[in-house]
Amino acid sequence: MKKYNQIFDFDIHDKNIEILKTLEEDAKEVFSNHINSRKDWYPHEMIPWNRYSNIEKYGFEYNKEKISENISSAIYLLLMTEDNLPWYARTITGFIGPENRYTIWNDWLQQWTAEEDRHSFVIRNYVTLNGLMDPFYLEDARMHQVSSGLVPEGDLVTQWLTYTVLQELAGRISYRKVALALGDDTEGYHIMSKVASDENRHFIFYRDICKKGFEKHPSEFLIGLAMEGIDFQLPGNHSGQGMIDFDIHSRNMANGGFYNLDLYINEILKPSVDFWKIDQLKDLTPEAEKAREDIFSYIDKTNKFIEKIKDRALRSNSRSDSSELNKITHLPSLFEDK
Repeated sequence: MKKYNQIFDFDIHDKNIEILKTLEEDAKEVFSNHINSRKDWYPHEMIPWNRYSNIEKYGFEYNKEKISENISSAIYLLLMTEDNLPWYARTITGFIGPENRYTIWNDWLQQWTAEEDRHSFVIRNYVTLNGLMDPFYLEDARMHQVSSGLVPEGDLVTQWLTYTVLQELAGRISYRKVALALGDDTEGYHIMSKVASDENRHFIFYRDICKKGFEKHPSEFLIGLAMEGIDFQLPGNHSGQGMIDFDIHSRNMANGGFYNLDLYINEILKPSVDFWKIDQLKDLTPEAEKAREDIFSYIDKTNKFIEKIKDRALRSNSRSDSSELNKITHLPSLFEDK
Protein backbone atom coordinates (compact mmCIF):
# COMPACT_ATOMS: atom_id res chain seq x y z
CA MET A 1 0.00 0.00 0.00
CA LYS A 2 1.20 3.47 -0.87
CA LYS A 3 2.75 5.22 2.13
CA TYR A 4 2.85 8.94 2.72
CA ASN A 5 5.57 10.04 5.08
CA GLN A 6 5.84 13.22 7.10
CA ILE A 7 2.16 13.97 6.65
CA PHE A 8 1.81 16.11 9.73
CA ASP A 9 4.25 18.07 11.82
CA PHE A 10 2.25 17.40 14.99
CA ASP A 11 0.91 14.49 17.01
CA ILE A 12 -1.37 12.27 14.88
CA HIS A 13 -3.58 11.34 17.82
CA ASP A 14 -4.22 15.00 18.56
CA LYS A 15 -4.97 15.60 14.90
CA ASN A 16 -7.43 12.72 14.84
CA ILE A 17 -9.27 14.10 17.85
CA GLU A 18 -9.31 17.55 16.29
CA ILE A 19 -10.83 16.21 13.07
CA LEU A 20 -13.52 14.29 14.94
CA LYS A 21 -14.31 17.37 17.03
CA THR A 22 -14.81 19.59 13.98
CA LEU A 23 -17.09 16.95 12.43
CA GLU A 24 -19.12 16.34 15.58
CA GLU A 25 -22.12 18.50 14.65
CA ASP A 26 -22.17 17.01 11.17
CA ALA A 27 -22.09 13.52 12.68
CA LYS A 28 -25.06 14.36 14.88
CA GLU A 29 -27.11 15.38 11.85
CA VAL A 30 -26.13 12.36 9.77
CA PHE A 31 -26.71 10.04 12.73
CA SER A 32 -30.16 11.54 13.27
CA ASN A 33 -31.01 10.88 9.62
CA HIS A 34 -29.79 7.32 10.04
CA ILE A 35 -31.99 6.68 13.08
CA ASN A 36 -35.06 8.37 11.61
CA SER A 37 -34.85 6.31 8.42
CA ARG A 38 -34.47 3.02 10.26
CA LYS A 39 -36.90 0.19 9.66
CA ASP A 40 -36.58 -2.42 12.38
CA TRP A 41 -36.24 -6.04 11.34
CA TYR A 42 -35.94 -9.25 13.34
CA PRO A 43 -33.67 -12.11 12.29
CA HIS A 44 -35.84 -14.78 13.94
CA GLU A 45 -38.70 -13.84 11.59
CA MET A 46 -36.55 -14.47 8.50
CA ILE A 47 -34.74 -17.69 9.38
CA PRO A 48 -36.38 -20.86 7.90
CA TRP A 49 -36.82 -22.67 11.23
CA ASN A 50 -39.15 -25.23 9.65
CA ARG A 51 -36.15 -26.84 8.01
CA TYR A 52 -34.75 -27.83 11.40
CA SER A 53 -36.89 -30.97 11.26
CA ASN A 54 -34.68 -32.26 8.45
CA ILE A 55 -31.60 -31.86 10.65
CA GLU A 56 -33.33 -33.75 13.46
CA LYS A 57 -34.18 -36.54 11.05
CA TYR A 58 -31.08 -36.77 8.86
CA GLY A 59 -28.38 -34.87 10.76
CA PHE A 60 -26.24 -32.14 9.18
CA GLU A 61 -26.35 -32.66 5.42
CA TYR A 62 -24.89 -30.00 3.24
CA ASN A 63 -24.60 -29.11 -0.46
CA LYS A 64 -28.10 -30.51 -0.92
CA GLU A 65 -29.46 -27.26 -2.30
CA LYS A 66 -26.94 -27.33 -5.16
CA ILE A 67 -26.03 -23.66 -5.12
CA SER A 68 -23.04 -22.87 -7.28
CA GLU A 69 -19.49 -22.86 -5.97
CA ASN A 70 -19.29 -19.15 -6.73
CA ILE A 71 -22.38 -18.31 -4.66
CA SER A 72 -21.20 -20.55 -1.82
CA SER A 73 -17.80 -18.82 -1.76
CA ALA A 74 -19.39 -15.37 -1.80
CA ILE A 75 -21.62 -16.22 1.16
CA TYR A 76 -18.64 -17.75 2.99
CA LEU A 77 -16.50 -14.63 2.62
CA LEU A 78 -19.35 -12.32 3.56
CA LEU A 79 -20.14 -14.40 6.64
CA MET A 80 -16.52 -14.55 7.77
CA THR A 81 -16.33 -10.77 7.41
CA GLU A 82 -19.40 -10.38 9.62
CA ASP A 83 -17.99 -12.80 12.21
CA ASN A 84 -14.99 -10.52 12.78
CA LEU A 85 -17.16 -7.68 14.11
CA PRO A 86 -15.59 -7.59 17.62
CA TRP A 87 -12.22 -6.56 16.20
CA TYR A 88 -13.67 -3.91 13.89
CA ALA A 89 -15.32 -2.37 16.94
CA ARG A 90 -12.05 -2.54 18.86
CA THR A 91 -10.19 -0.78 16.05
CA ILE A 92 -12.79 1.98 15.74
CA THR A 93 -12.72 2.48 19.51
CA GLY A 94 -8.99 3.12 19.18
CA PHE A 95 -9.58 5.72 16.49
CA ILE A 96 -12.18 7.71 18.40
CA GLY A 97 -10.21 7.49 21.65
CA PRO A 98 -11.36 7.83 25.27
CA GLU A 99 -11.92 11.54 24.61
CA ASN A 100 -15.05 10.61 22.64
CA ARG A 101 -16.49 8.11 25.11
CA TYR A 102 -19.56 10.34 25.64
CA THR A 103 -19.85 11.97 22.21
CA ILE A 104 -21.78 11.22 19.05
CA TRP A 105 -18.90 9.12 17.76
CA ASN A 106 -19.37 6.55 20.49
CA ASP A 107 -23.14 6.69 20.01
CA TRP A 108 -22.60 5.85 16.36
CA LEU A 109 -20.13 3.05 17.13
CA GLN A 110 -22.62 1.41 19.49
CA GLN A 111 -25.50 1.73 17.02
CA TRP A 112 -23.42 0.44 14.11
CA THR A 113 -22.17 -2.51 16.17
CA ALA A 114 -25.70 -3.43 17.27
CA GLU A 115 -26.96 -3.38 13.69
CA GLU A 116 -23.99 -5.29 12.29
CA ASP A 117 -24.14 -7.94 15.03
CA ARG A 118 -27.34 -9.50 13.69
CA HIS A 119 -25.86 -10.14 10.25
CA SER A 120 -23.70 -13.14 11.15
CA PHE A 121 -26.54 -14.61 13.25
CA VAL A 122 -29.12 -14.55 10.49
CA ILE A 123 -26.76 -15.66 7.71
CA ARG A 124 -25.20 -18.53 9.68
CA ASN A 125 -28.59 -19.91 10.69
CA TYR A 126 -29.86 -19.63 7.13
CA VAL A 127 -26.79 -21.42 5.76
CA THR A 128 -26.89 -24.17 8.41
CA LEU A 129 -30.62 -24.89 8.23
CA ASN A 130 -30.49 -25.03 4.44
CA GLY A 131 -27.43 -27.26 4.43
CA LEU A 132 -25.54 -24.93 2.10
CA MET A 133 -22.09 -25.50 3.63
CA ASP A 134 -20.32 -27.87 5.97
CA PRO A 135 -21.07 -26.43 9.46
CA PHE A 136 -17.85 -27.89 10.85
CA TYR A 137 -15.80 -26.11 8.19
CA LEU A 138 -17.66 -22.88 8.91
CA GLU A 139 -17.04 -23.10 12.65
CA ASP A 140 -13.36 -23.92 12.19
CA ALA A 141 -13.08 -20.94 9.85
CA ARG A 142 -14.87 -18.69 12.32
CA MET A 143 -12.59 -19.75 15.15
CA HIS A 144 -9.50 -19.12 13.02
CA GLN A 145 -10.78 -15.76 11.82
CA VAL A 146 -11.95 -14.37 15.16
CA SER A 147 -9.09 -15.74 17.25
CA SER A 148 -6.61 -14.13 14.83
CA GLY A 149 -8.14 -10.68 15.37
CA LEU A 150 -6.73 -9.38 12.08
CA VAL A 151 -8.48 -6.29 10.72
CA PRO A 152 -7.58 -3.16 8.75
CA GLU A 153 -5.29 -0.91 10.75
CA GLY A 154 -4.03 2.62 10.29
CA ASP A 155 -2.86 5.73 12.08
CA LEU A 156 -5.21 8.35 10.65
CA VAL A 157 -8.87 8.68 11.51
CA THR A 158 -9.37 9.60 7.85
CA GLN A 159 -8.15 6.12 6.92
CA TRP A 160 -10.91 4.56 9.01
CA LEU A 161 -13.60 6.85 7.61
CA THR A 162 -12.66 6.57 3.94
CA TYR A 163 -11.91 2.84 4.08
CA THR A 164 -15.28 2.11 5.63
CA VAL A 165 -17.10 3.97 2.86
CA LEU A 166 -15.48 1.68 0.29
CA GLN A 167 -15.97 -1.45 2.37
CA GLU A 168 -19.64 -0.81 3.20
CA LEU A 169 -20.42 -0.06 -0.45
CA ALA A 170 -18.62 -3.23 -1.54
CA GLY A 171 -20.69 -5.16 1.00
CA ARG A 172 -23.95 -3.64 -0.23
CA ILE A 173 -23.17 -4.52 -3.83
CA SER A 174 -22.03 -8.06 -3.05
CA TYR A 175 -25.00 -8.87 -0.82
CA ARG A 176 -27.42 -7.55 -3.41
CA LYS A 177 -25.81 -9.65 -6.14
CA VAL A 178 -25.95 -12.75 -3.94
CA ALA A 179 -29.63 -12.10 -3.18
CA LEU A 180 -30.43 -11.96 -6.88
CA ALA A 181 -28.33 -15.07 -7.57
CA LEU A 182 -30.27 -17.12 -5.02
CA GLY A 183 -33.23 -16.98 -7.39
CA ASP A 184 -36.30 -18.81 -6.11
CA ASP A 185 -34.96 -19.22 -2.57
CA THR A 186 -37.31 -16.70 -0.97
CA GLU A 187 -35.76 -16.82 2.50
CA GLY A 188 -32.24 -16.41 1.14
CA TYR A 189 -33.26 -13.55 -1.11
CA HIS A 190 -34.94 -11.63 1.72
CA ILE A 191 -32.10 -12.22 4.20
CA MET A 192 -29.37 -11.10 1.80
CA SER A 193 -31.47 -8.14 0.67
CA LYS A 194 -32.07 -7.04 4.25
CA VAL A 195 -28.35 -7.22 5.09
CA ALA A 196 -27.60 -5.31 1.88
CA SER A 197 -30.01 -2.61 3.03
CA ASP A 198 -28.18 -2.32 6.37
CA GLU A 199 -24.84 -2.06 4.57
CA ASN A 200 -26.25 0.66 2.33
CA ARG A 201 -27.40 2.74 5.28
CA HIS A 202 -23.99 2.37 6.92
CA PHE A 203 -22.33 3.33 3.65
CA ILE A 204 -24.47 6.48 3.45
CA PHE A 205 -23.50 7.49 6.98
CA TYR A 206 -19.77 7.21 6.29
CA ARG A 207 -20.05 8.69 2.79
CA ASP A 208 -21.83 11.79 4.08
CA ILE A 209 -19.43 12.23 7.00
CA CYS A 210 -16.52 12.06 4.56
CA LYS A 211 -18.19 14.64 2.33
CA LYS A 212 -18.05 17.09 5.23
CA GLY A 213 -14.54 15.92 6.00
CA PHE A 214 -13.29 16.67 2.50
CA GLU A 215 -14.78 20.16 2.84
CA LYS A 216 -13.18 20.89 6.22
CA HIS A 217 -9.98 18.82 6.11
CA PRO A 218 -9.30 18.18 2.41
CA SER A 219 -5.62 17.32 2.73
CA GLU A 220 -6.07 14.84 5.55
CA PHE A 221 -9.00 13.10 3.85
CA LEU A 222 -7.23 12.90 0.49
CA ILE A 223 -4.25 11.24 2.13
CA GLY A 224 -6.51 8.84 4.01
CA LEU A 225 -8.33 7.93 0.81
CA ALA A 226 -5.10 7.37 -1.11
CA MET A 227 -3.70 5.15 1.63
CA GLU A 228 -6.83 2.98 1.71
CA GLY A 229 -8.35 3.30 -1.76
CA ILE A 230 -5.22 2.41 -3.72
CA ASP A 231 -4.78 -1.36 -3.63
CA PHE A 232 -7.93 -1.70 -1.50
CA GLN A 233 -8.35 -5.07 0.18
CA LEU A 234 -11.40 -6.66 1.73
CA PRO A 235 -11.35 -6.52 5.56
CA GLY A 236 -11.24 -10.26 6.14
CA ASN A 237 -7.91 -10.60 4.35
CA HIS A 238 -6.40 -7.20 5.04
CA SER A 239 -3.24 -8.80 6.41
CA GLY A 240 -3.08 -11.56 3.80
CA GLN A 241 -3.76 -14.32 6.31
CA GLY A 242 -7.06 -13.55 7.99
CA MET A 243 -9.39 -16.14 6.44
CA ILE A 244 -9.01 -19.83 5.76
CA ASP A 245 -8.90 -20.51 1.99
CA PHE A 246 -9.32 -16.81 1.19
CA ASP A 247 -7.58 -17.09 -2.19
CA ILE A 248 -9.83 -19.93 -3.36
CA HIS A 249 -13.06 -18.31 -2.23
CA SER A 250 -12.15 -14.81 -3.42
CA ARG A 251 -11.39 -16.24 -6.86
CA ASN A 252 -14.77 -17.98 -6.96
CA MET A 253 -16.50 -14.86 -5.69
CA ALA A 254 -14.88 -12.82 -8.43
CA ASN A 255 -15.69 -15.37 -11.13
CA GLY A 256 -19.33 -15.19 -10.05
CA GLY A 257 -19.30 -11.42 -10.50
CA PHE A 258 -19.98 -10.72 -6.82
CA TYR A 259 -16.77 -8.73 -6.35
CA ASN A 260 -13.79 -8.12 -8.61
CA LEU A 261 -11.36 -5.44 -9.69
CA ASP A 262 -13.64 -3.97 -12.38
CA LEU A 263 -16.49 -3.66 -9.89
CA TYR A 264 -14.23 -2.07 -7.28
CA ILE A 265 -12.84 0.59 -9.59
CA ASN A 266 -16.00 1.51 -11.48
CA GLU A 267 -18.79 0.88 -8.97
CA ILE A 268 -17.04 1.70 -5.71
CA LEU A 269 -13.91 3.86 -5.90
CA LYS A 270 -14.67 6.08 -8.90
CA PRO A 271 -18.27 6.90 -7.88
CA SER A 272 -17.02 7.83 -4.40
CA VAL A 273 -14.28 10.04 -5.83
CA ASP A 274 -16.84 11.73 -8.08
CA PHE A 275 -19.33 12.21 -5.23
CA TRP A 276 -16.71 13.94 -3.08
CA LYS A 277 -15.52 16.03 -6.06
CA ILE A 278 -11.91 15.60 -5.07
CA ASP A 279 -10.79 17.08 -8.38
CA GLN A 280 -12.17 20.44 -7.18
CA LEU A 281 -10.48 20.52 -3.77
CA LYS A 282 -8.24 23.52 -3.13
CA ASP A 283 -5.62 24.71 -0.63
CA LEU A 284 -4.00 21.29 -0.39
CA THR A 285 -0.65 20.42 1.11
CA PRO A 286 2.00 19.08 -1.31
CA GLU A 287 1.46 15.58 0.11
CA ALA A 288 -2.30 15.85 -0.51
CA GLU A 289 -1.75 17.09 -4.06
CA LYS A 290 0.40 14.02 -4.63
CA ALA A 291 -2.26 11.81 -3.05
CA ARG A 292 -4.92 13.16 -5.41
CA GLU A 293 -2.62 12.63 -8.39
CA ASP A 294 -1.96 9.08 -7.22
CA ILE A 295 -5.67 8.28 -6.87
CA PHE A 296 -6.51 9.40 -10.41
CA SER A 297 -3.41 7.68 -11.77
CA TYR A 298 -4.40 4.43 -10.07
CA ILE A 299 -7.93 4.56 -11.50
CA ASP A 300 -6.61 5.32 -14.98
CA LYS A 301 -3.92 2.61 -14.96
CA THR A 302 -6.27 0.01 -13.55
CA ASN A 303 -9.00 0.73 -16.09
CA LYS A 304 -6.45 0.43 -18.90
CA PHE A 305 -5.46 -2.95 -17.51
CA ILE A 306 -9.12 -4.00 -17.28
CA GLU A 307 -9.77 -2.99 -20.89
CA LYS A 308 -6.67 -4.86 -22.03
CA ILE A 309 -7.92 -8.06 -20.41
CA LYS A 310 -11.42 -7.61 -21.82
CA ASP A 311 -10.06 -6.99 -25.32
CA ARG A 312 -7.88 -10.08 -25.08
CA ALA A 313 -10.90 -12.13 -24.00
CA LEU A 314 -12.98 -10.73 -26.86
CA ARG A 315 -10.33 -11.61 -29.45
CA SER A 316 -10.09 -15.14 -28.12
CA ASN A 317 -13.88 -15.59 -28.09
CA SER A 318 -13.90 -16.20 -24.34
CA ARG A 319 -16.13 -14.50 -21.83
CA SER A 320 -15.74 -10.74 -21.66
CA ASP A 321 -15.16 -11.05 -17.93
CA SER A 322 -12.22 -13.42 -18.39
CA SER A 323 -11.00 -15.49 -15.48
CA GLU A 324 -7.67 -13.70 -15.64
CA LEU A 325 -9.39 -10.47 -14.63
CA ASN A 326 -11.75 -12.05 -12.16
CA LYS A 327 -8.98 -13.78 -10.25
CA ILE A 328 -7.51 -10.39 -9.42
CA THR A 329 -8.97 -8.26 -6.67
CA HIS A 330 -6.04 -5.92 -6.12
CA LEU A 331 -2.99 -5.00 -8.15
CA PRO A 332 -0.02 -3.75 -6.15
CA SER A 333 2.14 -3.89 -9.29
CA LEU A 334 0.04 -1.18 -10.95
CA PHE A 335 1.04 1.38 -8.41
CA GLU A 336 4.54 1.60 -7.04
CA ASP A 337 6.35 4.19 -4.98
CA LYS A 338 8.36 6.57 -7.09
